[in-house]
Formats: sequence, structure tokens, C-alpha cells
Amino acid sequence: MIPFLLIKAFSNALISKAMPGSIINISSLSSTMARSKMTAYQCSKAAMDMLSNSAAYELAQHQIRSNILAPGLTETSANQAQR
Repeated sequence: MIPFLLIKAFSNALISKAMPGSIINISSLSSTMARSKMTAYQCSKAAMDMLSNSAAYELAQHQIRSNILAPGLTETSANQAQR
């Protein structure tokens, strides 16, 4: 909910000033890959991807871009089971 509200507030401010802009959301490669014990995380990242894609579609007419950064897994001792 918070990313949606932030995108809405930021885009409304840009639109009211007739300014172009760029929205960058952080997602993960997990949004497209199923892994065990990661359901909530994967669903939230998939939702972020769709939110960003929808924002790009709706805001393009105002010269506002919406993009996603989706890094992969960083190997740590905390996520050994996910490799």
C-alpha cells in the first residue's frame, strides 16, 4: 500500500507542475521464481512489478517513467536453503 501511495503522491506533484520524471521501484528476481518458504516475499515482489508496470502505462502520457530494479539473490548464511 505504501509504494502505491508514494507513486500517487509523487506523480500527482509532477503532473501538477507539468514536469517529466522517473519512478524507480526495487523488486527482486524472486518475483518470477518460486522458492520454498518464500511465498509472501515473492508475492509482494510480483505485486511491486505489476504496480510499476501499471504506473508506467498510466503515467507515460505525462512523460513520467516507472522502472524496476530487480537484483538477484546475494549469497549469505541466512539464505543457504534458497540456493
